[in-house]
Amino acid sequence: MQRPEIARLMGLVEYEPVPAGMRYAWNWGGSVTLATNAGGRFTSTVDAPRGSAPRGIEWADVDAKYRALIGDSGLPAPTQARLLEMLHDFTSVSGLLPLLHR
Repeated sequence: MQRPEIARLMGLVEYEPVPAGMRYAWNWGGSVTLATNAGGRFTSTVDAPRGSAPRGIEWADVDAKYRALIGDSGLPAPTQARLLEMLHDFTSVSGLLPLLHR
């Protein structure tokens, strides 16, 4: 969100709560319409985004999200890696707290 090209695009976005005639199966559905300077309009709708329960959640999605967010935690890289391993094996959750209280 901090990258200049993303900030520039966000300035071009107009929010419309629910376009007329649209109904989403899930509360987090959404549509995007791209309007070109030449007058063209292209719309894409997603009822359930990738990584949501209706579409299924893959470990690759969990891992990518984890890595995107854990970098700001200040935890050492080996601890970050060990926490991710523990997420994959919930039976070892009892060892999670000592890692976080360093």
